[in-house]
Amino acid sequence: MPYLGRSTDGFGVRDRFVFTASGSETSLSGADDNSRVLKFQDGTYVDVYLNGVFLLRGTDYNTTTANTISGLASLAASDVVEVIVYDVFSVANTVPQTGGTYNGSVTFNNNITVEGNINGENVYDDRTILLDGTDSSFTNEGSKILLDGTNGTGSDAGDNLIFEINTLSSLTKEDPDVIVLEDNDENGISKQVIVSSVIDTLSIIGFGQAGEYNVDVTAVDTGDNESEAVSAMISPLEPPIHAILESNEGAQDFGGINISYLNPTRAEVSLNMSIIDLEGNQVFKESFYTSQANSSYSFRGYDPVPTTFIIYVEDRWGNQTITKTLETTPLQDVFLDKGYFSIQPMPGDESFSEYGFSANQIWDGSWSSQWNCGHTNFLPLPHQLTISLGQTVKLNRFKLYQRGGSELYKHGNPKRFQIYGRENLDNLPIYNPLNPGDGWILLGEFESFKPSGLPPGSNTEEDYLFQDNGEDFVFDYNAQQYDIKYIRFVNLESWNNQMVSVIGELSFWGGLVE
Repeated sequence: MPYLGRSTDGFGVRDRFVFTASGSETSLSGADDNSRVLKFQDGTYVDVYLNGVFLLRGTDYNTTTANTISGLASLAASDVVEVIVYDVFSVANTVPQTGGTYNGSVTFNNNITVEGNINGENVYDDRTILLDGTDSSFTNEGSKILLDGTNGTGSDAGDNLIFEINTLSSLTKEDPDVIVLEDNDENGISKQVIVSSVIDTLSIIGFGQAGEYNVDVTAVDTGDNESEAVSAMISPLEPPIHAILESNEGAQDFGGINISYLNPTRAEVSLNMSIIDLEGNQVFKESFYTSQANSSYSFRGYDPVPTTFIIYVEDRWGNQTITKTLETTPLQDVFLDKGYFSIQPMPGDESFSEYGFSANQIWDGSWSSQWNCGHTNFLPLPHQLTISLGQTVKLNRFKLYQRGGSELYKHGNPKRFQIYGRENLDNLPIYNPLNPGDGWILLGEFESFKPSGLPPGSNTEEDYLFQDNGEDFVFDYNAQQYDIKYIRFVNLESWNNQMVSVIGELSFWGGLVE
């Protein structure tokens, strides 16, 4: 997690301490539950939570005593107090940005860009731009910068066009600093790449089609003086969007179609979908943005009638593929009215109404706030919850919305979980904690997905968008054969391995049983 807080002379450190009260404590210090000793430099930057509820410094507690949380109301046995400390540290043996002196050898394993002199000498050798760290491999060719016209291989393929500079002249202009590459794409739009003179490749991306393109290369100095332009014919490979479209496979799905695709270069693209309306017009409906390597996406919300779906792929430069058409009939997919939902207390169930939260918040239509969720006590997993859907259905799929805000992909958000179902609660066997699913139908075991793959506490914009749209899970064919009125949600593992469960929202779709 990035450091949030005051501006410091050092770097921010976030630390967490957990204390479980034995009873009657009014202050906390020393070793916590994990044998870590509580310490902080500035009590102003300490946050305290009692059983998940944020406490107000100066009212609910104070930090006037060093490394001690004081002034607490008498704690009850098993109360959990979390202390979040924001401190600073300084980095030793550094040279400030304004300048300084190293008293030892320094080894660089990559290129160095220098503006100015080295040992009193100009960094340019006879006004020649040095690209590979030596001038022995270069030959003078007048005022020309020569290209070999290749576009690279392997990872350089696709829409990345790599120009390798083989020879370089002694330019007549003073102090050349940059190399500028310009070309016109297939639409007549000019592209320009500006790079430091100390690198040995130029990269221009965004070509929509494979083919031959004429490019002009000039060297420019800080005074905008340009060398003579040199033309080169290059041949970029096919951009990823075309391969992605070719890999597309469409299939009938609940409420729409499912599109699977391959994107091995992890290009940033959008899958775009239109339909043909009753008047025969093509009507754009929605886009799905992704950089995932190999995945799928379901376009939903369509009636179970024959429908023509049109798919195309677009990259971030606006290049588009041709379209691909799929004609199919979406499967019936009814959104289950949450007004019928209710808690069905059962042996072995945990309360999801702890720390001021309510289990009813799991289906209240709100999930983006970290303060809107169902929340258990801190107890060993698994945790289970039984819900009455209030109507008998054949389940198609569901969406799990995590507790949002700063708790996304951490705390008690479910990572791996099971869903069981029953039509009625008659003749259930006596509850056995060693076999909590006894008498229930296992509808599926599922695992939450994080697009970025980053560890808990670090989220990208794609992670937030993915969860705000809800994580979509589909029951397999066998599960859809059962009439279901009651479901049991069993959380097996939480993100960040916390011994607590939180659920922002649950939504279900299926077919109503008459």
